[in-house]
Amino acid sequence: VVEGFDERIHVGATPIIPHAAWLLGIGWDGGHSPSAVVGQLQHGQAQIYASFNLMGAGVLELIEQQLLPWLLTTAPWALQNGGAQLVHIIDPNMATPGQATISESAERMILAKLGGRIVRGAVRWPPRREAVLKAVSPRHEGGRAPLVINPGEETRDLVHAYNGRWYYTKKDDGQVDRTGPKKPNSPWADLGDASAYLLGWLLGGDLMETAHREIKVETEFEIAGMGGFGR
Repeated sequence: VVEGFDERIHVGATPIIPHAAWLLGIGWDGGHSPSAVVGQLQHGQAQIYASFNLMGAGVLELIEQQLLPWLLTTAPWALQNGGAQLVHIIDPNMATPGQATISESAERMILAKLGGRIVRGAVRWPPRREAVLKAVSPRHEGGRAPLVINPGEETRDLVHAYNGRWYYTKKDDGQVDRTGPKKPNSPWADLGDASAYLLGWLLGGDLMETAHREIKVETEFEIAGMGGFGR
């Protein structure tokens, strides 16, 4: 799926961490193998810091067991003021209420546990595919690759997905079917989809202007009031 991905270029040589001066985005994929991929846009470069997946579980378990401990350790500022610096880009299906109660949905669970605001990702595959391909395109922003992934255990499975475990199937005639990646294919397709939602928001698209993604936070007072944001 990720044609053009090169681990030597797109995985950093040294660790990178998110910065409180910019909004922090989390791309989400739901279902019974939920995934979350965390990143920021800094100076035109999409940076992915961590990726999480929990097989045979729900979004609540993913948050409590993996994502929230990481945020508290690495980016506690993102949870302050009701998560004013946190943006969740979700699989649109996560807005659907669960079978247990009409008031329960993954979207509501995310907001209740983490705060922030919700952006629903693209339903169709082509804009999600284009966001990923844009990130690994050969162009460079200010002498840097458009995408860099934090090296280490926290992104290992996402790198594996990008290296070929997230893939298209072939039709009976031997042609590659690009209408969508192979499913089911957990956790690789789930991590890939979560990253596609994140990158679609970070890098912009038909419905998401890049100018609104790289928002620099000026002061804590302005965060609390959700105002005063500027490039």
